[in-house]
Amino acid sequence: MEMLKAVKDISGVTALQHLTVKRPEFSHENEVRIIYRDSLGKVPDSENHIIIPTKSVDFIEDITVDPRIDHSEFVEFRNGAHTLIPGIPIRQSELYQIPNIQVPVFV
Repeated sequence: MEMLKAVKDISGVTALQHLTVKRPEFSHENEVRIIYRDSLGKVPDSENHIIIPTKSVDFIEDITVDPRIDHSEFVEFRNGAHTLIPGIPIRQSELYQIPNIQVPVFV
């Protein structure tokens, strides 16, 4: 987590800030961002974050996973998540995927 606070892009924005800011291009999505705590219980130090303890997953409609993770990692995550929250659709986002376009060639 410390590294996320320390690494900055050329505009001076930290990696942690990029992870916790909703970009205008995605403002149409109704989502909740969850910041993961490590095994030691560390969380980002920011007055812009709150921790909401909950034992219920009734509010989860579906889960979309980052498209950049390896497919095998996604499958492992999905299988593990389904044991904890069965019946919740879990998919890997298709954002950044190259579309499969078929162009007919006439000779």
